[in-house]
Amino acid sequence: MLQRLPFRGGNWNNGSNAGLAARNLNNERSNTNSNIGFRPALNDCPKQRGHGFADSASIKRALSPHPQGEKYTGSRRLVGAPSAFGCRPKQSKGFEVKTYKNLYPSIYELENLHNAYLKARLGKRERTEVLRFERDLEGNLIRLQEHLINETYSTGQYRKFYVHEPKHRLVAALPFRDRVTQHALISVIEPIWERRFIHHSYACRPGRGMHKGSTQAQQWLREVQRQHGTAYCLKADVSKYFASINQQVLTGILSRKIACQRTLDLCKNIMSSWPEGLPIGNLTSQLWANIYLHELDAMVKHELRIHRYIRYMDDFVIVHHDKSYLKTVLNTITEFLNNVLKLRLNNKTQIFPVSQNNGRALDFLGYRTWPTHKRIRKDSVKRMNKKMKKMARLYAAGDIDHDYIKRRIVSWVGHAQYADSYRIRNKVLGSVTFKRED
Repeated sequence: MLQRLPFRGGNWNNGSNAGLAARNLNNERSNTNSNIGFRPALNDCPKQRGHGFADSASIKRALSPHPQGEKYTGSRRLVGAPSAFGCRPKQSKGFEVKTYKNLYPSIYELENLHNAYLKARLGKRERTEVLRFERDLEGNLIRLQEHLINETYSTGQYRKFYVHEPKHRLVAALPFRDRVTQHALISVIEPIWERRFIHHSYACRPGRGMHKGSTQAQQWLREVQRQHGTAYCLKADVSKYFASINQQVLTGILSRKIACQRTLDLCKNIMSSWPEGLPIGNLTSQLWANIYLHELDAMVKHELRIHRYIRYMDDFVIVHHDKSYLKTVLNTITEFLNNVLKLRLNNKTQIFPVSQNNGRALDFLGYRTWPTHKRIRKDSVKRMNKKMKKMARLYAAGDIDHDYIKRRIVSWVGHAQYADSYRIRNKVLGSVTFKRED
């Protein structure tokens, strides 16, 4: 909701006898509203300061453009905005950081556990562990509830395996019972941060995703090119992000909002089940990874006041017309990540112009993007060609059916259609023939 800036009547140039309501100087209190004119009522009372109003000097600084090339020191901000290298709102009279208490009963509530079971089984109903859990569904949910109530719950053993697409990664999977627990926990704590995440954070969030993020990045490229002629991109991602997350720092971030010790203990229980960082594959890992880098989002948006910033998990892009300004921003971000979040950027981080003339594109979220058009990545085409040939062999041997082939083709086409890919789609889909000897 748009919050109106309060105004007070009265003349600027009066003396010392002010009326409380109008702040008119050199007037009797009975004459407080008789003068013509108005001005913003800034910094007039603790209540207003507590709700985010600042003094006139802060307003002027907030409305002034960020000096190009100036190293950021964290001093330019409005009251209530996150402070530099801490992202904790400044404490002022009448302002308190909102925390959430007594969350734990909502987690172990039987209805919440049942809803968590329904989410955990989605798309996996035919798996053996799911069927085994369903045989005594009520008993399993009640036993899980008792473990949570008595705080005797412990995370089970991980099943580890590697995936090779799009790159080689170690993935960890927990037993079904633990996945139900994590869904129950996430359903309670996720809304706390979802309303605080910045608009342009697109990973693992409802109503977001790769396609919307890519579309937004292209829109910004067009805006900057139209206004300034050349669009520069700062493209960066964190080196080995999930493995590098500091569990102690993450616990501190969670505790700023969660004042329920039993809920924090459950979070620590899940965290400590993995020796270092967060495991790829846990539902909680996705949310906590977003929460962890929300600290960076808050610093970039509230401290550096950068508009064209977009993040998808540990990959982020800033679009600007000034290359030297982006270099200064990169130094500030690198310092923040190293000192506060104990992270480092990988060596692929770079600043470059995006232009059709030099052939340089923004390679982000599965597409090569220019202001004028978008193409699907070459490695995506290469992987799909391999899949098509493999599916043709399996189909000929009778190991897969039409439905299996259709699901994978529709999935790839759904991704490719967001780019200028009509010809390449026809080429890939027409490269093999599916036939089976009767």
